Amino acid sequence: MTVQIDWTVAGDADLVGAATAGDRVAFAGIYDRYADRLYDFCVGMVGDRDAAADCVQEASAGGLSICRTLRDPAKLRPWLYSIARHQALRALRARRRETTSDGYPTSRRQMPVPTCSRPQRTRRTGRSAEGGSPTATAKF
Repeated sequence: MTVQIDWTVAGDADLVGAATAGDRVAFAGIYDRYADRLYDFCVGMVGDRDAAADCVQEASAGGLSICRTLRDPAKLRPWLYSIARHQALRALRARRRETTSDGYPTSRRQMPVPTCSRPQRTRRTGRSAEGGSPTATAKF
């Protein structure tokens, strides 16, 4: 007869210990305990519900897969929040790169023609553009 542990009342250290031993119900218990809180945290950071859900998914999958590296199993909560924070910052950096690069043209044909807002200056050249006298001036 095996004993079923109620993971809803077990402590974080117990959950981590069981999850590291391979108990899938303990993994589910960790996810159920922290997913909603991590989601709210990530929505506050990222400002986008879909991106926040992705952050929580990445934090849960990554965090729970390397759960055995956690030195103090009782500190599971701050550890998961740290992973979620890093995922949210990664999402913000990726969004900033996408936003910045969206404005660049993809080919030279799409590039706008530059306009000069300052008055044109002239300088002396050795000859004019039409092949005239050497004292002609060129506009640039």
